[in-house]
Amino acid sequence: ARRRRPSDALNGDGPPSHVDAASLPCERAELGDLVTRAVAELPTHLREVVALRNDAGMSFEEMGRQLGVPASTLKSRFNAALTQLRQRLREWGFRPEGES
Repeated sequence: ARRRRPSDALNGDGPPSHVDAASLPCERAELGDLVTRAVAELPTHLREVVALRNDAGMSFEEMGRQLGVPASTLKSRFNAALTQLRQRLREWGFRPEGES
């Protein structure tokens, strides 16, 4: 299974357009902290899928076998978690590159 960084699915491939290169490490650390906070606020069933997918690098099929839940349900939960995380980050003022 391929491992992803937790924030990859949330912020696109590059830094926010309003960030200059000198502040990039600080901005990434701040974004990482915001993502961690937002994940902690998710309902348990969504947080679990995010943790297994991003932290453990498990496929949806692997998660399904472990949890006894269909992979399609876990994909739906993961999508719902990403939607909630994006919304929360927007509420906190983070705008992914290309978004106005």
